[in-house]
Amino acid sequence: MKIWSLRKNKTPMLHYFLFAYWFILLVWQNLGAGGSANRGGMDVVIKCGLLVMLMIYYFMHATGIRRDILLMCMLLVGVYAIVKIEGGLDLSKILYYFFPFLFVLLIFGVGWKFELNKRQLVHLCNMLIVVVSYIAVYALIFCTDQFANAFSIDNAYGNELKSFLMSSHEYGMYLVFGIMAIILCMEFDPEGTKNRRFWYFLALILFSVNLILTFSRTSILSLAVLLIFYVLIFAKKRLRNWFLILAGIAVLMVLVIPSLRNFFWEIVMKENNDAGRDALIDFGMAFYRDGSVSQKLFGWDYAPIKAYLASSRGLGSFHNAYVQQIVANGLLGVFIMIMYSVVTLYDIFRTIKTKKEGSHLSKFFISFAASAVVFMTFNTAALFASAIDSYFMTLFTVVVPKYVNQSIRAGTFDVPIKNRETRPNVRRVYR
Repeated sequence: MKIWSLRKNKTPMLHYFLFAYWFILLVWQNLGAGGSANRGGMDVVIKCGLLVMLMIYYFMHATGIRRDILLMCMLLVGVYAIVKIEGGLDLSKILYYFFPFLFVLLIFGVGWKFELNKRQLVHLCNMLIVVVSYIAVYALIFCTDQFANAFSIDNAYGNELKSFLMSSHEYGMYLVFGIMAIILCMEFDPEGTKNRRFWYFLALILFSVNLILTFSRTSILSLAVLLIFYVLIFAKKRLRNWFLILAGIAVLMVLVIPSLRNFFWEIVMKENNDAGRDALIDFGMAFYRDGSVSQKLFGWDYAPIKAYLASSRGLGSFHNAYVQQIVANGLLGVFIMIMYSVVTLYDIFRTIKTKKEGSHLSKFFISFAASAVVFMTFNTAALFASAIDSYFMTLFTVVVPKYVNQSIRAGTFDVPIKNRETRPNVRRVYR
């Protein structure tokens, strides 16, 4: 099945549209909505409108739709429509259950040949750095008491830095990928970023300080895992040695200086208090085991579970994406999420083996995938879900790596989009 396009698969604005979904949702949910209590149905309408925006862009630039992805998504939508939708159709419920399938169809079915070149990747990272810098500067100006009292507080709970966002976990995720965006820009565009290096280092310090004061162990652990993978797999020997030296000094200072040791263990790490997460996971798995065969395969209706969590525990989730998925979407939902994580890793290793210009960048994306695993283990953000943090994580751990790898294998990573049609070693394959 082919849908021919006048654009001939040229996507010079792709990174802007992908970024716009997250940015517009960020502005609405954190500035326009006036907090989560005031979102209501308008939140769902805006998400649907942004999804339609992405669909229009993708279909305008598509050269064809992959039949296997289309049939798979149609089958899954049909099955979940029969099993999950009971009574009247609710827009919020439809978005919750069917957004992942539509998003998968767009990324892997409609935009299966889309590419992001080096210029687009650097622009995308710079846009992220600018937005996260604004959030961090806002925190620095309007949350000065949290910076001033960082070493004097007795408990991290209730004192987490989150700027104007809904949670410190969401803020921590943006800071982690903001830090990696800085590293990526300086690593892969040294000439283009030469005049901005001072601002990059300034932003790096600002992001790091803010990340510590989020007291989000998930985000800090995610950054640590991300940096470890980056240094061991990708970084040059000199940078690796400097990282090991600085990391060793930091650990030694925490161990030797009592005030730093107490601050790190008692405040930042919250004395290894799991905040009831083990009990939440046990409750979620018990809920799953008590279900019927259909519920174990396709999940429960999540609305009553969410209401019960809110009334009994004051929470809206299980703080674990895998438990959340198996309860809400069953084994099939978890399988799909893991399957596309494996597909992303396979795509990365396939690109590395080509040894083409820019293929070493794919090693960098392995650290992104490792970071996503940590986030999903200790947080509710899940790949391909409609929530703002889930979309953000999916964008930088699945979508961007896929389209950059596609560009590298096609030999267009360092070629301007307007010159791609004349490059002799570029072949276009249609299904």
